[in-house]
Amino acid sequence: MVRKIPSIFKSIYNQYLPFFRSRVSHFQPKQLEVIIKKEAEKAQKRYLKLKEPKISPPDLYIVNWIKNRVNKDLVRKLLLPENLPEREQISFPLDNID
Repeated sequence: MVRKIPSIFKSIYNQYLPFFRSRVSHFQPKQLEVIIKKEAEKAQKRYLKLKEPKISPPDLYIVNWIKNRVNKDLVRKLLLPENLPEREQISFPLDNID
């Protein structure tokens, strides 16, 4: 189970929580915690595998990795039909393509 998020990642959680809550249908805040924790672990492992010289401090690398992955997840969820406003649900018929 997910343990409490370290304070360094709490600001990311607080930054993205309003976006997820207001835009993503059926969103549970625990989902964001899980994403952040999972991506933090991936980023730490990846950072250790980087070749020398490492030009970024580990904290900066990890925070940027997490933000990138949370952004990707948010965009992916926003593109689901249930999260699009009605006026943006446009069909594109293939028979009009020449």
